[in-house]
Amino acid sequence: LPLIICFAIGVTAALQYYIPTNFSQAVNQGLADWYIVVAGFAALLGFVSVAMVHSRKVKRQEAGWVYSVFVFAGAIAIALTGFLCGGKEQLDDGTVTAFGRMYTSTLVPLQGTMFAILWFYVASAAFRSFRAKSLDSTLLLVTAIVVLIGNVPFTNHIWATVFGIHDLSGVRFEMTDIVGWIISTPNAAARRGVSFGVALGAIATSLKIIFGIERAYLGGG
Repeated sequence: LPLIICFAIGVTAALQYYIPTNFSQAVNQGLADWYIVVAGFAALLGFVSVAMVHSRKVKRQEAGWVYSVFVFAGAIAIALTGFLCGGKEQLDDGTVTAFGRMYTSTLVPLQGTMFAILWFYVASAAFRSFRAKSLDSTLLLVTAIVVLIGNVPFTNHIWATVFGIHDLSGVRFEMTDIVGWIISTPNAAARRGVSFGVALGAIATSLKIIFGIERAYLGGG
């Protein structure tokens, strides 16, 4: 039954793009509405799963179980505050609600801290990748250095004052222009190639799921 439902909905969603009629648009809108319903239940299922994992940690008092207590406390606090404030971060008169203050004063700093920690992993991975062992890695290293330096205002000041380079043969030629050309031309070409590969991979995976070849989403073996 799940395979039949997946096949029917997958084929219907694909065909409606090639049949531009009012009926196909109505079908597409209906599928979008059902997607919201399914996503709501999926979010509820995810919350239940997280609650089961953390409740098990608290019950067994495993390593870091105190953080699991904070997970429950934070989820309950933000949910109750959101219900009491009607889900609004600001009132009509511009007054920030408790829900909005909790979001900006708690969640936003935590997100900033998390991404700041991830930056060290990104820097470590970049250091290992940017080694001039071959022509390709050398080009990657030089390009990365130029882009990083070019986004620093002080570098633009040195480029314009010390070297005195503002234009070349009447064409604006500053550090920001070099970085902009790198991002908009060679980088855009490479990104489009990656996008094509990702799109083809997504199409292949979707077809495998629609026709029942890929069944990992059903669970089990």
